[in-house]
Amino acid sequence: MADSSFNRYSLLAAIPQERAKMAIYSSTGNKIRRNSPCPCGSGRKFKHCHRKMLTPNELDIVGEVAESLSQHLMQVQARQSEFQRDHGKGRPIISSQFRDWRLVAVGNELNYAKKTDTKYFADFLLQYIRLKLGVEWGMSELAKPLRDRHPVLQWYDGLCRFQRSEQPDDDGIYRSSGNGALLSWYRLAYDLYVTKHNADLQERLLHRIRNAQQFQGARFELVVTASMILAGFEITFEDESDTNRKHAEFVATHLSGMRIAVEAKSRHRDGVLEYKASPRRSGQNQSSRVSVERLIRKALPIDNPRHPLPDRHMIMHVAQSIIKRNNIPNEFPEQEILA
Repeated sequence: MADSSFNRYSLLAAIPQERAKMAIYSSTGNKIRRNSPCPCGSGRKFKHCHRKMLTPNELDIVGEVAESLSQHLMQVQARQSEFQRDHGKGRPIISSQFRDWRLVAVGNELNYAKKTDTKYFADFLLQYIRLKLGVEWGMSELAKPLRDRHPVLQWYDGLCRFQRSEQPDDDGIYRSSGNGALLSWYRLAYDLYVTKHNADLQERLLHRIRNAQQFQGARFELVVTASMILAGFEITFEDESDTNRKHAEFVATHLSGMRIAVEAKSRHRDGVLEYKASPRRSGQNQSSRVSVERLIRKALPIDNPRHPLPDRHMIMHVAQSIIKRNNIPNEFPEQEILA
């Protein structure tokens, strides 16, 4: 085979003209020269093989198509760079439309909904958080008095009240600065999406999020995970069910090659996010001060002691990603699958 990058074109042997059109340009976008080996693997020069099957008009058409594809690729790359600048270095939104449906890929899952129900990415997030936390769980919480509900469902109540107080524009779209409940709801949904789309959304973490007593710690861990992803880290989760050793929540590997063992800790305080302290702790002075050194030492030893603490430049990089994490995308990318 003259060029292994063209192996996929061997399936087109039954239609040589179409095969020749695709063989004009290499997989890198470079033109196949007349004296280059023909990509079909015949061993002959291109000018003596498939080059002869194309008329001058067909050659012009193929050149125009290649130029159009090159320009389109540059536009896609520019949009991706803009997305990363505004929202961080996670994977871009993968979405398309097919007839009346909106398709959204999240990690190894394919989600779909009616286009009329998912005009904006925020519409998708509204459905996604329900899917991940469970409709039955949500309905069971809604059946409780408001003050007894899980914090997430209290946010949902605030979101609904806020929406009822607003008026849509002439096109039926609500445009307004959200209140605290709305922003808390959507940031949770977006962190769930980012984590699943770029790493893995463990059922253990979802279970802790549903548990009001464990919600604060689980929510903070999710914030840290999403922020590290958007800072350009690849996440490898530790086995939390292994109680025979001490380990961090996950190991984060940066694009530069730096590996960091990440331990996310959030101090619980009585009455905050529905947390109820034990009778022994409820009477104590629960200060917001936290001994960071003690928490780090508690997480050690880690199996691989070579995971360093990040330098100040890396810390600033992660801090910037936390800010970008709050900038939730609103629009879907402009892609469409034709029926």
